[in-house]
Amino acid sequence: MDRERSLAVFERDSVVATLSAYVVGIALPGGVSAEATALVDIGVIPERRGLGLARALITAFCNQAHTRGEALAVLNTDLGGLYERFGFGVATTAWSAVLPASRDESPPGGNRRAQVHLIGANEATAVLPEIFAASQHHKVGEVLRTSQWWEEHLADASRARVPTEFAVIEQDGERQGYVAFVRPMKRSGSVVVSELVVTDDGGSLELLDFVRDLTDGEPMRLRSQPFDMIAALDGRAADREASPQLWLRILDVAQALSLRRYAAASSTVLAVGDELLEANRDRFLLETYDDGTASVASSTAEAAITLDVGALGRVFLGGSTFGELAASGAIVVGDVSVLEKIDRAFATTGTPFCSTLL
Repeated sequence: MDRERSLAVFERDSVVATLSAYVVGIALPGGVSAEATALVDIGVIPERRGLGLARALITAFCNQAHTRGEALAVLNTDLGGLYERFGFGVATTAWSAVLPASRDESPPGGNRRAQVHLIGANEATAVLPEIFAASQHHKVGEVLRTSQWWEEHLADASRARVPTEFAVIEQDGERQGYVAFVRPMKRSGSVVVSELVVTDDGGSLELLDFVRDLTDGEPMRLRSQPFDMIAALDGRAADREASPQLWLRILDVAQALSLRRYAAASSTVLAVGDELLEANRDRFLLETYDDGTASVASSTAEAAITLDVGALGRVFLGGSTFGELAASGAIVVGDVSVLEKIDRAFATTGTPFCSTLL
């Protein structure tokens, strides 16, 4: 944790609420990355809940981060309604699904088994970070993993009651992906695929087929996968379920909109509301250019789109579109003709996704 970014509420000599944070890198649209502050371990002791202490901590954090010049904050949480009130928006979504048991000897993913093989824990320590680093910038929204993250993650995987196993796929001597999975603890259980990372999308099904063969065709539960992966299974996956994954909070609207890259030229005046940060309450002229860059300036012109900072967080990585938010009533559109152009500008290749828990 970063002490500069960690806060606490004291009652006399006792700590009654805390917030911890640290800086991570995150992949943005257009093949660029930026720093974001990850919020973790936000807690209030039971006796002091309901007094607004969490709100006070997050408000103080946002204002201090803005003063430091930070543009983005992220977190993982299941408490969606709580953090929406603080200006966080769902930026990426994770999907889970089940592949039923199969004894098919010719799986749909192809048959290049010689290129997929298991690796041990020691080899995984060196190999997995390399593969992930090669793939991370292909996934908008992915958090860039540190060496400390890997140490803790692999240690936890090896200490589990049923250790995580890893298999790697190679093509012409080049490692193109890996799968992390846990075998069922009992005969009636499912193989759990906890992670599937590839630099070439074509390797995903081959890795799954390898695990299926290795575990005698047992049912397979896929956890925390991007929508593109689930869609590639061509209807074979059952019990599909989506859940919010990465929540994003824009701390500095002008700076944040300048960080990412855009897919088309556009010109739009956005009126942004923000309950916690006064500096974000403004009208911004966002102009995006054919080379992917953008300029952002305060404007007195009539706004084409009015939205709060949480809604801006939802469209920032391309996980939602302005058109979708307009249709649901989440934003107000004064000039509907701008929707097509701004959605084209914010469009990304593939679905934003973050496999890394903060």
